[in-house]
Amino acid sequence: MKKLFFLILTVLTSFAVQAQKSDDFDPESPVVPYENYFDHETGELCITHCEKDDLSEVMDDLLDRYSIYDVKKIYVACPMSDYDIAYLFRCTNATTIDMRNATEIKKLTNSYMFNSWISSNLEQLYLPNCITEIASNMLGARNLNRIALLAQTPPTIPTDFLNTRINSVEIYVPDEALNAYKSATTWSKMKLLPMSALKESGVQLS
Repeated sequence: MKKLFFLILTVLTSFAVQAQKSDDFDPESPVVPYENYFDHETGELCITHCEKDDLSEVMDDLLDRYSIYDVKKIYVACPMSDYDIAYLFRCTNATTIDMRNATEIKKLTNSYMFNSWISSNLEQLYLPNCITEIASNMLGARNLNRIALLAQTPPTIPTDFLNTRINSVEIYVPDEALNAYKSATTWSKMKLLPMSALKESGVQLS
């Protein structure tokens, strides 16, 4: 009888954890879940426990019989290498890539990641405060409409960064760093907005 009780309890606990994972993860206001997971129904991929350079292996394990093309929303909060980032951008059907809580990312300079075909479905991009350099064609993703950049110091970007979509993408930066971005030669030509405006719309960026 006791064994049956513990078996029932284990099954109920498992269902509760699954339900919590679905409720907890929201790229607009992420709550770090207890474990990595992929929800094939919503296309949500969440990776918070991963060693640097191991992202591809973790993703492959999570996706299992599903494809990278089934991923629609991504939240990553772990150390990332250039290889990890490049692998992440293989999810070409993702509309949101959220790396706000990722660490050890200094440069986002691999221009192919923002190719109009590679990132054709990307609409929202969230970048961490450790970013120091960004590719010249970051605005190349044709459906991109929002970038939230947590870096206090404006990252370095090539002078050829500007393109025809410069006023089509809202770029949110920390309130206290807004003047620094507006004073930076290239950044000043972009559609810069304070992070508080994004938070007021219901997006949490902690």
